[in-house]
Amino acid sequence: MKSLPVVLCLSLATLVFGRDFRPESHFENIPLEDSSIQQCYVFHTTAGVEYRVESSNDLIHWTTQDEIYGLGNEYVVTMREYTPPPPPPPGTPPAVRPAPAKNTSVLFHRSSGASGGTVISWRSLDHGGPVVVRIAGEMVAGWDLMPLYSDRYDAYYFFIMYAGDVANPPAENPPLGPNDTAMLAVLEASLPSMNQKVSDSAARARNSPPPAPADPDSKRFWRVHVDAGIDSDLDGSPDWAEFEIAARGTGSLVSGVSGDAFDADTNADGIPDGDQLDADLDGVSDSQDPKPSDSSAFFPVGPIPRYALFPILYQPEYPDPFQISDKGRVLYRTGSWCAGIWTPLVPPAGGIQGSSQPAHAYAINDNDVIVGEGTYQLSSDPEYHARMVYYWPTPDASPRPVQNSQDLNAGYASHFVGDYYYHGFAPRPVLSKDGRFTAVTKEWSETSGGYSTTSVQGSDGTFYENELRVSVWTLPIGAGNQSTEADGSIEMPFHRESGLNWGYTVAHDQDGNETGPREGKVLAPGELPKLPFEPYNVFSTTNGILALPPTHLEESPKLFRNNTWHDSPSYQYAADMADDGVAIADGNGAAKLGLTAPILLNGKWEGIERSTPGLPPTEPTDPVLRLLDTTPSGWILAQTGTGVTKTDATMLPITVKGKSSDTSLADGATGVDEFSILCDNPGPSVQDRIWIMAPLTEGQTKFTLKAPVNPAAPLKLKLDTEGIRFDGATEKILTAPENEVLMECVSANETTRDVELNLSLGSVESISKPLGVKIMKDRIVRVKPFLVTQRTVVPDPANPGQSLIKTNTPDLTPTRATLEKYLNDVFEPQVNTTFVVEEPTDLQLEWDANGNGSADPASPETPGAELQPMLDLADGFAGDADIKVFFLGTDKKIYKDKARGLTMPDTNSCWIVADTLAKPDKPETGITLYEVAQTTAHEIGHVMVGSGHPDGGDGPAPLPGTDHLERLMVDGEKLPHLKVGDVTRAIARKHRLVKGEWDAAEIWLRDNVDNHGGL
Repeated sequence: MKSLPVVLCLSLATLVFGRDFRPESHFENIPLEDSSIQQCYVFHTTAGVEYRVESSNDLIHWTTQDEIYGLGNEYVVTMREYTPPPPPPPGTPPAVRPAPAKNTSVLFHRSSGASGGTVISWRSLDHGGPVVVRIAGEMVAGWDLMPLYSDRYDAYYFFIMYAGDVANPPAENPPLGPNDTAMLAVLEASLPSMNQKVSDSAARARNSPPPAPADPDSKRFWRVHVDAGIDSDLDGSPDWAEFEIAARGTGSLVSGVSGDAFDADTNADGIPDGDQLDADLDGVSDSQDPKPSDSSAFFPVGPIPRYALFPILYQPEYPDPFQISDKGRVLYRTGSWCAGIWTPLVPPAGGIQGSSQPAHAYAINDNDVIVGEGTYQLSSDPEYHARMVYYWPTPDASPRPVQNSQDLNAGYASHFVGDYYYHGFAPRPVLSKDGRFTAVTKEWSETSGGYSTTSVQGSDGTFYENELRVSVWTLPIGAGNQSTEADGSIEMPFHRESGLNWGYTVAHDQDGNETGPREGKVLAPGELPKLPFEPYNVFSTTNGILALPPTHLEESPKLFRNNTWHDSPSYQYAADMADDGVAIADGNGAAKLGLTAPILLNGKWEGIERSTPGLPPTEPTDPVLRLLDTTPSGWILAQTGTGVTKTDATMLPITVKGKSSDTSLADGATGVDEFSILCDNPGPSVQDRIWIMAPLTEGQTKFTLKAPVNPAAPLKLKLDTEGIRFDGATEKILTAPENEVLMECVSANETTRDVELNLSLGSVESISKPLGVKIMKDRIVRVKPFLVTQRTVVPDPANPGQSLIKTNTPDLTPTRATLEKYLNDVFEPQVNTTFVVEEPTDLQLEWDANGNGSADPASPETPGAELQPMLDLADGFAGDADIKVFFLGTDKKIYKDKARGLTMPDTNSCWIVADTLAKPDKPETGITLYEVAQTTAHEIGHVMVGSGHPDGGDGPAPLPGTDHLERLMVDGEKLPHLKVGDVTRAIARKHRLVKGEWDAAEIWLRDNVDNHGGL
């Protein structure tokens, strides 16, 4: 191994929230048999986790050195040769090799004392503590150019540092142990030699030309990539989880299911184990759990939204928005904005004189009710104006004072507790959806001409006159003007749904000063145990109460379940959350994550560039986009910039789900690719968008679009390409949260386009592009089937020396009509391609050249002596066929008994096992006719999109980290084999093609169908 003078960094990737899969590790100098010493990085693996060791000399280009499947073992990464082996001695080698050098780090200082010398300090070789001594030897001037020096003397390899300073010598040298005494003797004796080498080096530096550029291999960096998502049996439960479940014996949701990383169905019930295992014991199966390592990540995996970002065009006098409602309405201090329309707050009437008074808003709930404050004239003689809470039943309505009687004789809400004790509310809900909030109440009596007061006894026994109380107010429903008031607490200013309130408690001294830390207090509706932090946001979920700390704290979020608070690391850095578990991070959280405007989607934090694709590029000096608030259905309030350049925006979550026209293939063969964006790195063809295939001239693509829109904030879909129709019209107006849409293209060229999205019928256009459309021509592919009978010459047992012709005819072939329908159901909705399957032609030949009963190519790319004769014989019958399919009568599976199907893309041909290959006594163990059709569609897929399987990490769209069982192009031999009764068989392959495969298929269709055949 080449010795590297500089070894710089080693980094570890992949920290999975809820479980840290970064390995325990350390550096170690390991002697080898040749007496060399290698500097090594040693880490301990976790069973079921894959590790990839990579190295680089420039931090840009990385080379994989090794890939390790962890089994709980230690792994050693050799980084550099620390001490080379001794040269081979002449003659007979000595019986004992010399001992390796003792590495010693020493710090030099020039002595400040009158007696001169050099002050030496090091970490004791005897007791490990610091040692400082003075030696008589002097350092030469050249040391000023030599801050670092290393060399070997006797049995020691010295690493000497000199900072160019002086140090006070000790009054006398301390007593030294035997190891320190021996080392110091060698060092002191070697100082003259060191001085000479330093002087020579300084002279060369003065008289030599500049040194040559450093050898790029003179430094090396290492990193270890940790992949905890390996699922060897593709059952939906990661390998590490199944190893852990097997070891501890818990984690099964179904009796008889145990963890086995290499068996997809341990209880043989026909259901993948991932649907029946629960590694973190949170009640959600591993296959549906966004984080099987975190019991607080309990929201089942769902479709990932992409966001349309709509800039807010109106800049009011107070430019900072602070909340958004579930109807998409953005609240400012002086009014609200929704779908391009600014609605100013109507000021209060002003009390008995009716004069208009200013007001400003404090909160909006998800019914678009607004609360705020203004001034109210309570009396004219004497004239008294009071601060008072108002509410606006609708954003454009006149305000109503919050009072518990019509004439204020009882009391009124004076001001918000939150305003008094907190600085800013958003995104914490001050006003609940059912109209509750906490405010300071004052009482007024016109008959007595002032406040009514009550006497209260203080902690010191003295009675005080009190004119204030804290109350929880509930706004009236409908046209009523009288609010209701209940006893409240100054500690509970935040309210979500009924019964869920929170704030904090803290001890005070008699002067009102806080004397201890703030503790979180949550009512849900009964009081829960105290939290170690003042909660910033609290949510009620199906799995418990989730409390988020302010993101500037290092505290972990907490989930209250089973009568106690548990850490919830998946929601670390979250500031607010929607009902489906999608969370946003504020500026503090974004800084800690190192992402711009992060959003938590299915347990993964994604930056704005992924979740909101197509945003215009920004300069490095531009202000960072940040997220301020989100709603139960997922609207997000965003802001970028500062001061007069500040820009506000709303973000609308959009999910799309394809709908199959054939219910038998409703497993992804829909022409909608919402699947690729689930991948950590889906590739450039996806551009982080949801993709819809629009068939050109004929056909439709049906999909369901979900977005939290409403009649006040409608969403319009349109395209800038002529001929695109939504339900037969050039544009589609959506006013409901769920909408079914038919897309077609009556005249256009094959191309890709972004869907234009507009709020409020076009007045505000999205500057992000969450939806893409791929327009594809309708094409017809002609398929020619061949039924290949295997002819084999065998000895005639009745006539010695004579031979017989043994034939094996394919006995499991779908009819022409059945295969044609199946292929059309798979490919027409996805790549706008239909198939014409011709009548099959019988072929008979002796193809089994090696006599093993399996049709074997010479290589994956070369037909060879067994497949080429079939191609040659078929040429006379193929006609204008675009694809040739050979159904084989065979004694074994093909390709050395490995596969049910085989494709040679260069010949546009594929081979299918058409024999049941059943056990003689168990016919049910054989291949079925449906599996033959599945295999045929898969192999034709290889013709169109090329070689490779996504679960093998190759092909046009590997999409690591996604469920490969959804894909048509998954390797059939790697499909989980489930045992039903006493029969073990592979589970059914699904039929999804994704955008990268659409693109590859389009290239093949242009080259082979448009130019060389078809109809």
